[in-house]
Amino acid sequence: MTNMYNAFVKRFGRATRQQLPFTHCGCEYTKVKNGYKINQQEFAEKLKPAPIPKRGDEERLTKEETSDLWSILGALLWLSATRLDIIADLSILQSRITVAEVKDLKQANQILDKVNEFKETRLYYCHFKGQHQRLMYIHDASSASKGRHYAQEGILIGLSDNTFRDKTMNHAIVFDDHNVKEHNGIFHVLHASSGKAKRVSYSTNHAETLSMVGGLEAPTLIMIRLSEIYHVDRSPSLKQLISIQESGNPDLPIDFYGDYKDLWELVTRIENLATGQGTTPLCARHQGS
Repeated sequence: MTNMYNAFVKRFGRATRQQLPFTHCGCEYTKVKNGYKINQQEFAEKLKPAPIPKRGDEERLTKEETSDLWSILGALLWLSATRLDIIADLSILQSRITVAEVKDLKQANQILDKVNEFKETRLYYCHFKGQHQRLMYIHDASSASKGRHYAQEGILIGLSDNTFRDKTMNHAIVFDDHNVKEHNGIFHVLHASSGKAKRVSYSTNHAETLSMVGGLEAPTLIMIRLSEIYHVDRSPSLKQLISIQESGNPDLPIDFYGDYKDLWELVTRIENLATGQGTTPLCARHQGS
């Protein structure tokens, strides 16, 4: 960065260089002891709720009220860069903007209340402890509740230290309180998405599986892009890139995390029945590629 700054000064005679901490487009970037943090607290504190009309919840919004809803949504969408917890609710409101009703404006204000309640929420990007990393694909699904008549599903993809590298593990393994710490460590958020469940599920396993399948392409694309960035050759050939896309990158595995243990138990039982091996212990982790 110093060389780049000097090149600008040499070419143009004058250039301004920002130093940490600095704010860019509402995001404040700050150096911490082991890395960096990004927060939008100041931006969040400036958001104001919209006045609620004294009409029934099912009444349509006027043009001016719809404009207020648009303003709140635009600000919240920008805030979702660091507030991953509001993405699902925002996606629902976006689909309602052309038929917005009074209840939608109330929901927008409720999201603002949530933002202000946890306004100190931020993202941290710390230095990795090891030389090798892995992609973690975390997926989950919720069910309808009293306060929300629809189910939600979402995924979270990040880069983490790979403590499992060069380790040989059984097909199914149960982690105890000691070695489960191998799943812990530095985690860099790379991608997140959430929204209303696209289908009505008849079981927890069905809902959880759909949440995983719905974004299955995302970790693969991220793995390919990272493999290109860190490729040993400065200019990898098309054949090398196609090989990564088709075969994966053994140095950057993708691990899938879900909270429906009985599904993997069902899969292992089916496999064992097919091979005549009986049943096996419950699996707490399955590593994909």
